Amino acid sequence: MPEKTVEAHIKLPDGTEINVKGSKEHVKDILSSVTKTPRAGDSGAGGAGSAGRGSAGGGKLTSVAEKDEGGAVHMIASDLKAKNAKDAAHRLIYLTLLARRELLTETKTSRKIVVDILRSYGLYDGNVRGMIIADKTLIKPDRKTLGLAVTAVPTAWTYVRQLQDDSVKGQWKPTGPHARRSSSKKTKSRVGKSE
Repeated sequence: MPEKTVEAHIKLPDGTEINVKGSKEHVKDILSSVTKTPRAGDSGAGGAGSAGRGSAGGGKLTSVAEKDEGGAVHMIASDLKAKNAKDAAHRLIYLTLLARRELLTETKTSRKIVVDILRSYGLYDGNVRGMIIADKTLIKPDRKTLGLAVTAVPTAWTYVRQLQDDSVKGQWKPTGPHARRSSSKKTKSRVGKSE
């Protein structure tokens, strides 16, 4: 039996109107990330390594990213659980933007920061540039910044859950500094300071 489709209309305080249509669970995920209200089962408690704002993914970015005392966010994931380099680049872009959105409350991130992270994993090339341009769920307000569209946030949280799930196995292995990262987290990718 096909899943029932539902619709929702949201008007944000800034006047932005959003129409969402999809499965009940998908719409609930999007609404909770837009309104920043916790879903049932989410702790909603903030902390240095947690989203703490009622994210659709469970609220924690442990084993993915962390914020240091200086306000910089570091990507600490060594296995992106990706099938290939293209999938790894896609996941890393989403995870980087999600980490900055949750830990720094940043809606737009400098492309340079994203490119530096991709390079640290050995993933930045012409194919990735084209992928960024073609991705409709990445907000590109200008040539220098990127952000996650509301519809991309549940996908990013799915990637977080997969990274945290030991039963999920990836086939792609990093070729940059993350390839030989020890469990002591000696090598971290700097994702930049909050501004």
